[in-house]
Amino acid sequence: LFRSLHEIYGGIDMSSHRDVFSHLFNKVSGSPVSVQLLSILQGLLHLDPKYSSSLLLWEALETLVERAILLSEQDEEYTRDKIIERLFMKKFEKPTSGQDRAVETSHKSIQTVQ
Repeated sequence: LFRSLHEIYGGIDMSSHRDVFSHLFNKVSGSPVSVQLLSILQGLLHLDPKYSSSLLLWEALETLVERAILLSEQDEEYTRDKIIERLFMKKFEKPTSGQDRAVETSHKSIQTVQ
């Protein structure tokens, strides 16, 4: 398995933090997204592993990255707001339109008296 991952990623040692970071840095360096990479890295510096919530936060971030990868592989064009909505959508939750939400709300407000 390791050998196939090594070949898939162009010779990058995917088990080495340094190799993966170096490749990512070289890939985005000089591009417009390098500003976001720097901002993300600066923010991650604030997640102190000594706090009990740290592991959960890292796991949540990992899930967001996995979802971002799936979105990036789709051919659809998304707005920033739509991307954020899709990233934070609960698993198995169907996206609802404004009209669907209005119907859902009206059903919740109907009460019957026995």
